[in-house]
Amino acid sequence: MSPEAEKILWVFRDRGLRSGSQIHPADFGDAVIWEAGFVRDEPVRLALAELFGNGYLIECPAAFELTEAGEQFIYAGEAPRATA
Repeated sequence: MSPEAEKILWVFRDRGLRSGSQIHPADFGDAVIWEAGFVRDEPVRLALAELFGNGYLIECPAAFELTEAGEQFIYAGEAPRATA
C-alpha cells in the first residue's frame, strides 16, 4: 500500500474510528489536499483509487466511509475489540 493511502487511513485511526465511520473529504487535513474542488496531488488521487478499488474505503455522497477491510488494516496489530 502506498504511503499516501496509509496516511489517509491513519486519519480514521487517529480519530479512533471504526468501520462504518465517515469523514467528510475536506476533513482529512494534509492527507488529502483539495484545490478548486479536486484532489491536488496525483499520488493522493492514485491512493484514493487504491483504497476504493481494494475495498478499504467507500465513497459516499458527502464522505469517505471506512470499511471492515480498512478497519482490519489500520488496527491489525491491536487486540480485537470487545463485543457486548
